Order: sequence, then structure tokens, then C-alpha cells
Amino acid sequence: MLYKTSKDYLGQKKTIQLTYDKAMQISVHAVYEAVDGEEPKPSELIQKFVLDDIREIANNTMALKEGSSKPKVSLNFELTRSHLLKLNKASVEITETYKEEVKPKKKKKDKKKKEAEKKAEEDKEAEKKDEAESGEKSEEKTEEKVEGDEKDTPKDEAEGEAKKEEEKKEEEEKEPEKVYKDVKKPHSYVCNVEEQNIGVRTLSTKQMVAAKKRIRALEKRDEDKLKNDVAKNNYESTIFEFRGWLHDDENSVYITEADKEDNLEKLTTAEDWLFDNDDAGYKEFQTRTYELGTAFNSFKGRKTAF
Repeated sequence: MLYKTSKDYLGQKKTIQLTYDKAMQISVHAVYEAVDGEEPKPSELIQKFVLDDIREIANNTMALKEGSSKPKVSLNFELTRSHLLKLNKASVEITETYKEEVKPKKKKKDKKKKEAEKKAEEDKEAEKKDEAESGEKSEEKTEEKVEGDEKDTPKDEAEGEAKKEEEKKEEEEKEPEKVYKDVKKPHSYVCNVEEQNIGVRTLSTKQMVAAKKRIRALEKRDEDKLKNDVAKNNYESTIFEFRGWLHDDENSVYITEADKEDNLEKLTTAEDWLFDNDDAGYKEFQTRTYELGTAFNSFKGRKTAF
């Protein structure tokens, strides 16, 4: 059972995952709990969801490719306010497995080895330079040089062999045996869902748009009403508070008699307007409250200054 009235709540979402490679039809049944003293009520079919796309996805090129996994279906359900199920999303995932060559990391040459190679090159350059200079000398010195070169021949041969061994070793290091690893790459597909409600009337797309528009209008009406009530209350409170301040004998020293009478008359006019315009908008109430509050604050400011 996917949802239970005893523990689940409206708007709750649940996901089911399974391996499936054929067209799917999901039947939703309402199961009624047994009530003492009443005959058990049989379950009732209320909805169907048809997913034909699974079959096509299971037979596409990627699914039939060697190394690909079987289709894994994911179904995301939601329990709506009408106590019906909504299939928010249906998707299929196929995992492709293929071989990928592992590239070896290049080995860094030893610092001492680099220095030795550099020194050997410098020695060769020095030898070539000496040979060029020796060609300009006498034949006797040339013969001595030749004899000296002949004596060094075994040494040169040993160095040549060592170099060949080193080059051979480097070639072996350059061409190591290829290593491969398994790489998994997921491929996701979205399924189209055909929904059927059994014995349940649902709104069409146009009706749904109209209903949402009406709900927004009702919400705005409620918000405006709340703003009107708050603004009207503030306006009325300002009238009473200002009038009380003017009638207080302690405040008579901060206002002239002429200003007092003038403002009392304005407050009477404001009160009469309020009774005649009970349904005026909150913006009108706010504007009038600001005008009265400005005059009221100017007189209260005199008292505070003293």
C-alpha cells in the first residue's frame, strides 16, 4: 500500500524504483478499512496511469548496446488535496558500461641522472673542440693524439653500449602495457504519462486556468479587505487620539484657542467622512491618516520641545 490515511498526509511525495522493460499500466485502488458492525467494503479502482514509452526506450540503440544495463524506471507520486494520486514524473535510466584506457603518469627523471647526462654532453663538446684544435698542430702531435685516441677507444665503446642500454630502457618505459578500466555513464529518458480517472470528474486545462485565476482574485480581495480594515482603524484611532489631546487642559499652553477650534472642526469633518465612506480603499485611508498625523505631530512636538 503506497499511502495510508492513518500516517500519510496530503501533499506527501513518494518515489518507487524498479527494473522494467515493457509498457506499463499502473492501477490505483482505494482500499477501505474495516468498520465494526458493517460489512467490509471491496476495493475500488479510481485511477490508471499508462506508460507506453518504456517499451520504446527499452528497445532503443542505447538499451540494446552491449554493456548497457536494463531500464530502471523511477515513478514519483504525490497525494493531492482531492485524495487522488498524481504521477509527477516518470523517468527511465539506462547505464552504459564501456572500457576506457588508463593513461599512465609520466615518470619524472631523477635529478642526478639529468646532471650526469648534461655533464656527458659537455664532455663531448669539449672533446670535439680539442680535436678541431689538434688538426692545426704538427704531424708528430697528431700521431700522439691518434695513439691517445686509440687508447681511449675501449672507454668510448663502453660508453656507447651503456648509452644503448639506457635508450632501450627508456623505450620500454615509454611504451608500457595498456591498462583499461570500466566506466559507467547513465542516460536518462522522460516518459509521457497517460492518466485516466475512473468515476472522477476533473477540470480541463481551460477550466484549471479559470479556476486559478478566480482563486488569485479571491486571495487579492481578502488581502485588500485586511489592508482596508487596518488603514480604517488607524485613521479612526488618529481622530480620537488627536481630539483627546486637544481637549486635555495640560496641552492648552502649546496651542492657541483659534488653532484648537480649527482642528476640532477638521476632526469632526473627518469623522463624518469616515461614516459616509466606510468602504473607501486603504490608500485613501492611509493618505488621510498621514495628513491628520502630520498636524497632530506638529503640536505634540511643541510639548516635547518644552
